[in-house]
Amino acid sequence: MAVCEGGVRAGQPLASPRIKDMLLVGREGAAQSTVTRSLLYHQGYLFAAGQPGLATVDARDPADLVLTNDWPDSSAQVNGMAIKDTVLYVANWSPGAGLVLFDIAVIAHPAAFRTIATAAHTWTAEVFGDLLYVGIDDGLTTGINTYDIGDPRAPALLGFVSMGDRLVGNAARAGDCIYVGHGDVLRVYNVRDPGSPQLVHERACNGLCGETLVRGGYLFFLTREIETGERGGVHVCSLVDPVRPAEVEFWESYEPRDMQFLGDLLVVPASGSGIYTLDASDPRALREVAHWYVSWPETGHGGYPVTAAGERNHAFIGTTSGNNPECEDFATCSYYGARIYSVQIAVEPPRIAATVPDPDTAFADVEYVRQFIAYEGDPAPAWSLAFGPAGMVVDGRGRVYGWRPHASDIGKTLSARIVAVNPDGADARTWNIGVAARPAGLLAWFQFEADGEGWATTTWKSGPYDPGVITREDSGGNPGGCMRSQGSGGTNNEDTCNREGTVMTRVISTEGFSGIRIEWDVAAALAPPPGASGTGACSVLEGTSEDKLVVYYSTHGSEGPWVRAAMRSEGGDLPAVWTHMTCDLAADTTVDDNASFALKFVWQFNTAADEGRIDNVSVWGARAIRFRRGDANGDGVFDIADPIAVLAYLFAHGPLLCEAAADGNADGTLDIADPINILDCQFGSRLPLPAPFPACGPDSAIDALTCAIYTRC
Repeated sequence: MAVCEGGVRAGQPLASPRIKDMLLVGREGAAQSTVTRSLLYHQGYLFAAGQPGLATVDARDPADLVLTNDWPDSSAQVNGMAIKDTVLYVANWSPGAGLVLFDIAVIAHPAAFRTIATAAHTWTAEVFGDLLYVGIDDGLTTGINTYDIGDPRAPALLGFVSMGDRLVGNAARAGDCIYVGHGDVLRVYNVRDPGSPQLVHERACNGLCGETLVRGGYLFFLTREIETGERGGVHVCSLVDPVRPAEVEFWESYEPRDMQFLGDLLVVPASGSGIYTLDASDPRALREVAHWYVSWPETGHGGYPVTAAGERNHAFIGTTSGNNPECEDFATCSYYGARIYSVQIAVEPPRIAATVPDPDTAFADVEYVRQFIAYEGDPAPAWSLAFGPAGMVVDGRGRVYGWRPHASDIGKTLSARIVAVNPDGADARTWNIGVAARPAGLLAWFQFEADGEGWATTTWKSGPYDPGVITREDSGGNPGGCMRSQGSGGTNNEDTCNREGTVMTRVISTEGFSGIRIEWDVAAALAPPPGASGTGACSVLEGTSEDKLVVYYSTHGSEGPWVRAAMRSEGGDLPAVWTHMTCDLAADTTVDDNASFALKFVWQFNTAADEGRIDNVSVWGARAIRFRRGDANGDGVFDIADPIAVLAYLFAHGPLLCEAAADGNADGTLDIADPINILDCQFGSRLPLPAPFPACGPDSAIDALTCAIYTRC
């Protein structure tokens, strides 16, 4: 079961949870499942383990559940599930096909690619790092299999811990300990050696011990009342001593079947008595805040809830086939079969993310754009602007735009206030904006707030498989919008034919500027480095297989040829958090004063789990003063007065406002050779002076000479 770690509250619980949709898996699916035994929520999709099938449900819109896949080839029933990278591990019951591996690179359509036999029926599956724990039990052979999944697609059995008889539960882990319910006992094993777990403690459960999970510094586990005198409910144990969990709280309910944290709310389906929502913000003081049931109009009995999954304030509840007594099969009841309910369990008013930075900066004559994000909020909020500078507006996604400060606003600090409202509440943020002159050295700045801002995007692939994906996103940037790229593969290895990526290209004129510098923000979420495999014979980016971002530039437009400016590879070069990067091109004077200067950003990925984001691409330079070499006095006339002005500067400390124009031989120094070269050009046989001459232009030399003023170009 996926557990939401951390202390984020899910919101004020609803007095009556809102059922938003219901999917009749048994009726719609090929397997015609009659029981939803386990639910696993992952990246907006639900995997529903049933009896007998495995259904996949698109739950990105909780008000519109859509069945996208139903695998009917299970041995009898599908039980626990777990995920690592793009592999789904499914406990498939029958020992001959006890563990089935699915490729979920295309998450809506899992593809079974491997079956592993087990010594007994499989019940549970849990992943912790590079280890997979699978509970097996047939009444004779009972315990936990431990697999090494360093290569997720090739689990290697490390060992088996035997428990002797039936009723094994799942494994929850904290540090070097795992916690397993077995019959009426909670067992604690030291698993420092994964292949040889050691029993270090047992604790009586006073009931049938069920689901276990660790959250923070506490162990939560369920018990069910089977015989008179036993107690069913949710137990909470402190893990100050992880070997001997000490019970600090107990909430009683005679037959809880599963539990799922949504923030600080704990959802507990109990098959015979409905569903409970507990406030677990203080694990030592669980508090029941709602007791509710699921049903859908005209469906009769809502079914018995046995499993839960979800995130934030949405719970997905899986039920058995419970209907009216006369409905015993698909033929006699149109609503027979397993169901999944989508339920909003908490009020969720919008919460606008903090305004950072505050005050913000706007530049004169540049449109101000800022993307605001509302965390939580269901349904999505409506946005409005309470007040702000004239012309400022906000769209339906929280993007502020439209205001273009004037030069007269430079030095002022203005305020604005944005409001987000939904039926459950509202939030507002006031922020300040200081107006400044546009930085003198800023040639171009791309924030990707509204569109791709003229960047051409393409995708590529090294071999026969799918190319990468590139999109502009409204949020997720630094801040606001950004350009997001993603891989497509499902095999994490070094085969060069398994590479794909994206390209974004744009011409950015540097006319009138020199000493060019490019800057950008980058963040990447990358799968682990690829494992060993065949090398392949396909061409990859810069000749190597690792995930990377390469930045190129051209002085001849978007068709190249291209020069590599920077390469950032997976690892420390491509961090997961937004990082500012820069590349100085000042040493290449061909990029100066160039109308055909172009940039290209190229990503290379290995799997669909790899993604990278780019934001705030900017180009900087020093304003290149245009002048005419030899016109030392700056009067626009090339005559005898110019070498005289140079001689006066050298020997009489005369004024010289454009040193570069006085450098007659373009050697980067001012000395007696300069007036001699100018005189020789005017009256002797010397060839024309070095450029810029006779027409105006920027200085192509890299030296310490300056040109403060030249007005004759």
